[in-house]
Amino acid sequence: MTEPILSYELKALINKIKEKYVVEFPIQIITPNYLLLAILEEKSCDGYNIVNRLMMDSTIDEFKQYIIDRILIDGANSIKQNDNPTFSDVFDTYAEEVMNSGASLVTSSLMFNTIIKHDNEIITTLAKLGV
Repeated sequence: MTEPILSYELKALINKIKEKYVVEFPIQIITPNYLLLAILEEKSCDGYNIVNRLMMDSTIDEFKQYIIDRILIDGANSIKQNDNPTFSDVFDTYAEEVMNSGASLVTSSLMFNTIIKHDNEIITTLAKLGV
């Protein structure tokens, strides 16, 4: 398989994760939760536009807090390191899945959808939030 082609906005979110979230929530392995948080906080990205169509602002805030809580749990269960954190292999797997679905470009909205699709706990939480 060829290397997935990431959209500019997804690359910007990944940089935000490295520059901001890993400092706030140090962890050795960066999980998809970080990407979800970046999407929920970046109103100009494709992923947020999808979320904004599905949820009210208060629901987005509740979902964002749920993701932050998951990140804190990840951090409590991981070695603290923010010098050279690595992305979970799941990121590559999800990006490959997006490309295999026929997309020519991996965007934040496609990654958001793929992450959600593979996480039953998030699906349950979104259902509880009325999404």
